[in-house]
Amino acid sequence: MLDESTSAAEAMTMARAIVSPDGAKKSFFVADDCHPQTIAVVVARAEPLGISVKVGPTSQIDLSSNDSSESYCNTRRPMGASSTTPM
Repeated sequence: MLDESTSAAEAMTMARAIVSPDGAKKSFFVADDCHPQTIAVVVARAEPLGISVKVGPTSQIDLSSNDSSESYCNTRRPMGASSTTPM
């Protein structure tokens, strides 16, 4: 059983392996309304893997971009909550 922070970090590494098996994508987006300890663990786990973690509001996610150098994923959105729902 994993805690939320460790689960988020594992999800980041799994997402990278699925989306960019060659490791070309070097960025990961984390919603700024995640718990601070979750963000800290994701950042700590990303550093040795060479992944840049970008933290910000989910309104900054641009999924229309096809830029192969970036990968944007958000974490922790409660079921039924919209991207504009404050936490």
